[in-house]
Amino acid sequence: MLTGVNQTAAKLQIARMEEMGCEFVEVTAHPGARPSHAVWQGKVFHLGDGTSVNGVYYPPFVQSTGYGTGAGLGGWNCRHNFFPFFPGLSKRAYTNETLAQLDAKEISYQGKDYTRYEASQMQRALERKIRKAKREYLSLDAAGQDTAESAVKLRQARAQLNDFLTETGLRQDNFREQVAGFGRSAAARATALAERSHKAWLKSIGAEKTELNTLAKYYEGKYHNSIEYQRLMGYSKAVEKADISPLVGFEIYREYCEKVQKNIIGQTTSTGVRLESFALHFVDRLIGQTSEPHPGKRLGVSIEDALDALINPVSVSDVRTAPSGDKRQTFTGKKADVTISITDKLLIQTNPRGK
Repeated sequence: MLTGVNQTAAKLQIARMEEMGCEFVEVTAHPGARPSHAVWQGKVFHLGDGTSVNGVYYPPFVQSTGYGTGAGLGGWNCRHNFFPFFPGLSKRAYTNETLAQLDAKEISYQGKDYTRYEASQMQRALERKIRKAKREYLSLDAAGQDTAESAVKLRQARAQLNDFLTETGLRQDNFREQVAGFGRSAAARATALAERSHKAWLKSIGAEKTELNTLAKYYEGKYHNSIEYQRLMGYSKAVEKADISPLVGFEIYREYCEKVQKNIIGQTTSTGVRLESFALHFVDRLIGQTSEPHPGKRLGVSIEDALDALINPVSVSDVRTAPSGDKRQTFTGKKADVTISITDKLLIQTNPRGK
């Protein structure tokens, strides 16, 4: 519809120009033009073949802009138009400097800079994800199938778009997110279902006490990669792999992380490496799979024993290089072994001595 309205306006411009005997047009310009349109937006053209006036050459309008074709000016989703221009009398609305600024990489997102067009295409992709999730939800709902997964997908797609818009400062276009049949009632049901699914997941892994106990908080943590999100993901992965039991609970897991940060990070090993961070896998190994010896189950390691191995080791292995190029070393203490990355000054893992 929008394309049709724009094409009608363009035809009226042509008709009025013919009445005035005007043979030149100036094309409009806007930020975020697609690359194939950016090359001709804001410039002046001759309606017939290219011609020169007072030493200034004006290229042919149709051949230069693709006017009349789907891919050209006035075509599919094109927002450009044009107006009469009289050489020697009219003044260009867009200088070459202005046009260059319209194509600058001025939008920042997740540490990278994009042109307004590139950012708009990223936004269109996120809007398509929302529409796809809505259609999937409606289809499953109409078929009487479980809609929980599609409701979560929709909530995730919305959160991703909101994060993108917040960081880039671009405006939301609600029209592009609409799907026929998905009104307020369906939206409310999908939101409630997604929240229930999130809470059920947290309960299943023993993480009800996380700060990310709503989807809004969860996705905010995800897109900003917060410490709480990193720890929740590390914890859920450890539970999924059975490296720790869900009976441990996320609250205890978080306490272990804080104790490692307080008691080990900042310490210097016997070889002179000042530890700066820890892998969450190190926390999994501290907690262990069981508190009592069981065949096939790994005992945990106390923070005190891990620290003692680093500072007062019985022995220290030779430095070895991982396939990634990371240099590593293992410290053997009285009750535990601890492996660190010398390259990253990172705690990697630990095991009870002899296990």
